[in-house]
Amino acid sequence: MNKGMTDLELVLNFGNLVSKTYGTAVKFIELNPDHSLVEFRSLATLLCNHILDKANEDFQHWTLEEKIDLLFDSQLITSSARRNLHQIRKLGNSSAHKHDLISAKDEKSFIKLSRENQIQESNEARSLIIDVLSDLYVFWLKKGSLPKIIQIENKSESYKELLLEGAISTDYQAKYLAGIVYKSLAEEYDRTLPLMADDDSETKLILLYECAMAHFKAAYKLSINIGFNLSSAIEKEALYFKYCDLNYLYEYGSIVYSGYLGEDKISIGIELLTIAAKRGFGRAQADLACYIYDKGDDYLLAKKYAEEAVKQDVIEGNRLLFHYFSEGKAIKTNIKLALMHIDKAIKTGCPQASWDLGRAYFDSDHIEQDFEKSKIYLLKAIEQGHKQAYLFYEFNFNNLAEKMASGLKRFGEEIISSLESHIPQKQVPVRSKKIKPNEKCECGSEKKYKKCHGSPAMTLKVIEEIRKGNY
Repeated sequence: MNKGMTDLELVLNFGNLVSKTYGTAVKFIELNPDHSLVEFRSLATLLCNHILDKANEDFQHWTLEEKIDLLFDSQLITSSARRNLHQIRKLGNSSAHKHDLISAKDEKSFIKLSRENQIQESNEARSLIIDVLSDLYVFWLKKGSLPKIIQIENKSESYKELLLEGAISTDYQAKYLAGIVYKSLAEEYDRTLPLMADDDSETKLILLYECAMAHFKAAYKLSINIGFNLSSAIEKEALYFKYCDLNYLYEYGSIVYSGYLGEDKISIGIELLTIAAKRGFGRAQADLACYIYDKGDDYLLAKKYAEEAVKQDVIEGNRLLFHYFSEGKAIKTNIKLALMHIDKAIKTGCPQASWDLGRAYFDSDHIEQDFEKSKIYLLKAIEQGHKQAYLFYEFNFNNLAEKMASGLKRFGEEIISSLESHIPQKQVPVRSKKIKPNEKCECGSEKKYKKCHGSPAMTLKVIEEIRKGNY
């Protein structure tokens, strides 16, 4: 009779990198299920690449979806493994385009349901990857019958071990994981803060992001595996940017670009994203494409970066191309091509894409208005946990405005004093509650948050309107 085998013992059969990636994904299930799903998707990619490499198949420019289908068509994996890998891919895609589940009675329940849903999805991805590995153990590694697999219980405090290791280790992976922990803690802390947080709370939030940045910076510098002896600090920094691990550089640059640490540093973040994009990092290419497109001074370059991102299976590239071909800013509209790109993004499980299309059918100047189609795609985004889609749907289709009217004036009066005291007399570090400064404002104006409801001028305007009784 076969003895049981733990999941950690099972993954060791597939090499050190697979084992490490699996271990990381499991450790983040409770702390940051969103990142855990991304790691499980990366694990699916690793397995596909490994099998294709052994089979001498050329796969460098294939998306994960194409790789999975190629493996099945080549009879290298079973139909069960194919189905499970596709489900892991979709779960990872949904996570990679960050969202929060909302069933939305209020924000507090939203936060609770968000975490519960993401943890459930992460555990589902864990079970699916174990099924895939079990299948490969028998049919690809040909190791015979498989013992019963026992999942090791995940320690809820395991992230503290990652922080300790990141503090004392000179290993770049340890630094990176500690950075992810600090980033996760910052995001979780941010979600718990009230709309108008005090200075101490803002300072704590910024410190968490600074800790994350410090570890990501250490990670990308330590990731260079070549030796150099140069006297010039500029030359050293240039070599870091040229040879470092792009994932670590991207994490560092994206925090700077987000505006959490001040608008004066955003330009540095853009430069770092540009370096990563020019070296071919898909997520940086997608972010840079969005930045250039919003800026409006080089639409062709934005399109180029978006297309490069699409080649690497980064769905944000498809979303940008949807706007490129449908909005008529850069070229004459091509709705057929625009819908092709957004449909691909939706099929891969991206809730933001469903929100884009639902919103377009509601009020686009170039796509024919269709309220029924708008409802369909907004509801799809809501089912995947998209907060903006929920609020937009409730406001436009479920009379949210009427529901809010009776209580909003009282709420406004209560926060007037808080708002007035919060308006700074001197410059303070910028933070965004749930909406980053460069993201579109949730009010639907299509303006960036920092230029709309995130600006001090708008705060003053809201105070005045509340006093007049208009809210």
